Amino acid sequence: MNKRIKQLASLSCFVFAVSAFADTPSTATAAPANVQNQVQPAGEQMEMPKTPEVDPKTWDFIPEVVATIGDSKITKDELVRILNPQVKMMLMMGQKPEEKQYKDLAANMAGELVKARILESMAAEAGYKVTPELENEVYNKFIENMKKQMPPGSDKDFNFEDIVKQQGFTLAEVKKQMAEGQAIQNFVEAKIMPSVTITDTDVKDFYNANKDKYFKKPETITASHILIRPKDDTEASWTAAKTQAEEIYKELQNGANFEQLADKYNEGPKNGGQLGSFAKGQMVPEFEAAAWKLANNGMKGYELVKTQFGWHIIKVTGFDKGGFIPLDDKLTEQIKQKLQQDGVFKKVNELIDEQMKKVNPVINLK
Repeated sequence: MNKRIKQLASLSCFVFAVSAFADTPSTATAAPANVQNQVQPAGEQMEMPKTPEVDPKTWDFIPEVVATIGDSKITKDELVRILNPQVKMMLMMGQKPEEKQYKDLAANMAGELVKARILESMAAEAGYKVTPELENEVYNKFIENMKKQMPPGSDKDFNFEDIVKQQGFTLAEVKKQMAEGQAIQNFVEAKIMPSVTITDTDVKDFYNANKDKYFKKPETITASHILIRPKDDTEASWTAAKTQAEEIYKELQNGANFEQLADKYNEGPKNGGQLGSFAKGQMVPEFEAAAWKLANNGMKGYELVKTQFGWHIIKVTGFDKGGFIPLDDKLTEQIKQKLQQDGVFKKVNELIDEQMKKVNPVINLK
């Protein structure tokens, strides 16, 4: 199901965030490591910042009736309770929205709420309505998925209703919103998706038109390092670090095992000094130049180089020239899914636009 349609189906910012967490796989694909995140010392565990409060006066510009869609109304209370979690997140990230940003945020969300209400009405008219059974089914599945993503044993103290209350919602409201989203999703999958067909020619055209944008693999190398970090930023400490690195470098030239020395001396992770694979631009310049020099010389030998983090002894273990990802069966299927999702989203918006012309909603925010 297209994420953008899900957003129309369930417009609570809070539900979006929690749903995204619940749908996240427990093991994510790690991004290529870089020197900086490998060698910086681990700090103390950060405490979660206190959730800021939103001054109710922030929303004084919002009228009591935000929008009217036929016999249905969207109230200020509905809109504010959806906006507050978004603003709290912005404040926690250090952002300080100005008055215009608040007004733009409210106006945009009001428009999306109108679209969602229209789409919900269309789904209900087609027989895809919210029922108590659907509410319980969707909610129970949601909680089950959330608990699967938690560390073992941590679900014992988990109380979703408390989290909901902290965000200004009731559990009944959230269950209803989830069910509304599911009803819309069922409607779209049953009534709209079948009308969107993607051919192999469509896939090939998209692939050829977007090869450089989506399907080009950069040149990458796989490397390991032994980092000797100076104790402080004095000249003496840097000299001592260089001396130790040179001694280790000589041991390697005399046949010592790199991985064993990395586990013994490396001031980064004790994993044989492995840094993973990375492309140009992902390492500090001095490290990158030395690593690519090794790669271009057939990955033979080692390089000793100084960076802002200390002295590194680098070993390159792999080199990939990159190129284009081939259009195999797996990629073909992925592109088909994307094109179908785009087509479905376009049709949904067309249906909403047609319905909006019929019901002529009035939005009291500009």
